[in-house]
Amino acid sequence: MAAQWDSSKNAPLTPDQVTARSKKEVWWRCKHGHTWPSAINKRVRGDGCPYYTDHSNKLGSVAEERPALLEEWDYTLHKACKDLLQCVNQSGGNGQ
Repeated sequence: MAAQWDSSKNAPLTPDQVTARSKKEVWWRCKHGHTWPSAINKRVRGDGCPYYTDHSNKLGSVAEERPALLEEWDYTLHKACKDLLQCVNQSGGNGQ
């Protein structure tokens, strides 16, 4: 978990200055580069990057998780979107 501590956004605070039970909200960065604020005790309990756990954004990972589906994407119909992820984000996560 310390590897996900966002040092630049949390400065001058460092991980060795807080405890696992702390309710202090700090910034985290996942391995994909997403940043989000979360209380330390919530992270210790297992809360992770909301990009992957928030159901409204879950469809946004289709391009990463199931790239074969991109072959079925109708780019002509959805010409305003550069890619599947952008369209999903513009529609509020429902893919319509």
